Amino acid sequence: MATISDQLKRGRIQWTLAVGAFFALFSSHAGALETVNLALSNKNFQMILYPIAQERGYMQEEGIDLRIILARAELSVQATMAGSFQFNMAGNMAVVNIMKGGAPFKVILSTNDKVLSWILSKPEITTLKELKGKRVATSGVANVTLIMAKQVMLKHGIDPDRDINFINTGGGSNGVRALLAGAVDGVVASTAERYIGIPAGLRELSFIGNEVKNSWGTMATTDQLIQEKPKLVAGMMKASLKALRFIRNQRDATITVAMKFAAR
Repeated sequence: MATISDQLKRGRIQWTLAVGAFFALFSSHAGALETVNLALSNKNFQMILYPIAQERGYMQEEGIDLRIILARAELSVQATMAGSFQFNMAGNMAVVNIMKGGAPFKVILSTNDKVLSWILSKPEITTLKELKGKRVATSGVANVTLIMAKQVMLKHGIDPDRDINFINTGGGSNGVRALLAGAVDGVVASTAERYIGIPAGLRELSFIGNEVKNSWGTMATTDQLIQEKPKLVAGMMKASLKALRFIRNQRDATITVAMKFAAR
């Protein structure tokens, strides 16, 4: 007959084995994470889904070890086709251009149903028509945001190619800072630039998202990845949607992540 001491010893052994099995299972699960490279072309507001998905553990829940890498849109698309990136956020124009050439490429997710861009001006300019003959800052003379801004101008009676002098100030907040300094008269502004410019007294002439139908924050990948790793693609989308839900419900925490992301 087993003594109480024997029973306690067996209990300790069983507990030790159970704990060991748990940690072995945990280690096995953690080691099963698949490294995924995501190319971002900028640090615009809609891109903070991915730092949030990292920090909140949403990617890990889907078996993904996410690596966020900044890369030029055109180069990131080519690198995704070559397998260096599994997913990219190059934007609609870069993706459409390569798909027009017959490349096996697909958009799998859009985070916004409106374009998050604005046309801002000096406070003394009150309508888009008053931008005729003026200088307008842009982050690139051939990017999709400028193309859509030109569409808005055409709707308001402006020939942007003839009437506007577009100044390429590069990315970040260079455009809105040039406007605040008086170096230009207007800017095609991102979300971050709008939140700098409006409190500083700049005028919002147009919200492009209300005037041009387009999706924004598009994630794309190759047909090959979709066919060969459907679980990975689904997991990437699920983690992204969890992060989007977090953004909707946790405003202050989202702002904190956005500030950290922009400062990297």
